[in-house]
Amino acid sequence: MNGKVQKHANFQKELTANNPRIEDLVQSGRQLVDSDQYGADRVEVRIGEIETLWQQLVEAATKKESRLSEAAQQQQFNRTDRKSVV
Repeated sequence: MNGKVQKHANFQKELTANNPRIEDLVQSGRQLVDSDQYGADRVEVRIGEIETLWQQLVEAATKKESRLSEAAQQQQFNRTDRKSVV
């Protein structure tokens, strides 16, 4: 279980590290839209999609972190409980 928790922690760090890149991408896209560039309507749609997908990824990672934490606590409880029975 510990390996899974560590892998997910590394993934969370990677998400956090990439967040500025997503923000920069969205900001660049908004600048294109604001300057009324050709295809601005398509850029605006894609910006919305990117923001939605990024938010879904962050939420899914947060839920997984919570579930892994609960599983690790349960595993620790089970180990402690077995030791007290013996």
